[in-house]
Amino acid sequence: MQIHWFPGHMAKAKREINELLKLVDLVLEVRDARIPVSSHNPDINRLTAGKERIILLNKSDLADSGANTTWSKHLTQEQTAVLIVNAQNGEGFQSLLKLLKKSGTNLAARLKERGRLPRPLRILVVGIPNVGKSTVLNRLAGRKAARTGDLPGVTRGKQWITLPGGMEMLDSPGLLPPKIDDQEVGIKLAMIGTI
Repeated sequence: MQIHWFPGHMAKAKREINELLKLVDLVLEVRDARIPVSSHNPDINRLTAGKERIILLNKSDLADSGANTTWSKHLTQEQTAVLIVNAQNGEGFQSLLKLLKKSGTNLAARLKERGRLPRPLRILVVGIPNVGKSTVLNRLAGRKAARTGDLPGVTRGKQWITLPGGMEMLDSPGLLPPKIDDQEVGIKLAMIGTI
């Protein structure tokens, strides 16, 4: 059984993300810690190639802590930083802020080498629907800057949010692949409310 679920706003979001990547320095990919592989859209790898990326395994309180550690180690082999976080209570966000500040410092140094003025680090938040992208953004902003909800599709357009420390973050709508061939993946996504 194949699942085809690709509303018009997702096709538009995919095109927008492709354009917005030219404006950002870092990609923050949010996944559900309960299903870290199934909650990854393979299109994100292709879309974000060449950009620094941090993977957040969000909703860690709902997943097995031992499995979180195992998945974190496994995913780190992709030469990408992986953090286990809980956007609801802020667990893991100190580590995330340290990584973001380090990226901002590195960006400023690169710009200075090129004789350009420093500017804020620009971050794009990506992931499938209902993994907590907007909740992550709100936690980093320290306020309710982005709408959130228990249903997929709350974020339908792009929205820039200025974070404390001057960083700029762009929330994006959830992006599913146009077709899900693996029935087990489809069931897992349905169980967490993504489809």
